[in-house]
Amino acid sequence: MESFNVNANPKKRQRKDDDVSDKEETKKTALRDILTSIILLDEQENQEQEQERWVMEAQQDKSLFEANHEQKIQATSEPIFYNGKKNRSWAH
Repeated sequence: MESFNVNANPKKRQRKDDDVSDKEETKKTALRDILTSIILLDEQENQEQEQERWVMEAQQDKSLFEANHEQKIQATSEPIFYNGKKNRSWAH
């Protein structure tokens, strides 16, 4: 007597149910891949924005530092006045 084993005859056609479940699994896998790609692209965009923000902040800090340095150089190179007279105590 023959058993009802599904894999008994490899030449036998697959059942329609098997085709549907294979197609569904393929769709699920494709959908998973698409979602993963979208998530990775979103994460990459977030990292790029964060890096751009960091570069902009660093440039602002550098500009502020340079401006303060220029003001300091100007202030130290100008003669100091007290009561409308030049302070020349350093020249004696």
